[in-house]
Amino acid sequence: MYVDIVNLIRDTANAVNPNGTFFFGRVSDATLSLGDKPFPQIHLYPFSVAPPDQRFSLDVTDNIRLVFYLQDSPNTSDTDRETIINDADILQRAFRAELDQTSAEYSKYLATPFFKEHNGITSGMVVTFALKNKSNPCD
Repeated sequence: MYVDIVNLIRDTANAVNPNGTFFFGRVSDATLSLGDKPFPQIHLYPFSVAPPDQRFSLDVTDNIRLVFYLQDSPNTSDTDRETIINDADILQRAFRAELDQTSAEYSKYLATPFFKEHNGITSGMVVTFALKNKSNPCD
């Protein structure tokens, strides 16, 4: 079920980023949390889910999009920005390693850096992947 996937991603994000922020919702809503919630922030955006396969009880989605936001500044040097991107990469790799410990299966995992978004106050990584999550279709 949809909520099972959200909970899986939330639990995984909170395990690797216990002092940061997890956000689930629209991009426009998420940007409101950038100024007043602790960094790093992991944002999960809405996704589509195919109905569960009745034999295997799998929810399948092929459009998970997570954004790993780290604090940046409009005046950051190139060297500092490389450090921020490296820290975002470490965080997304920790997320992936934690996801490996669950019953979910994923593929097409792709991490792409971004620089100085939202008026230059964030940089980080955008991660996309396809996910199969075991769920109970009767819930």
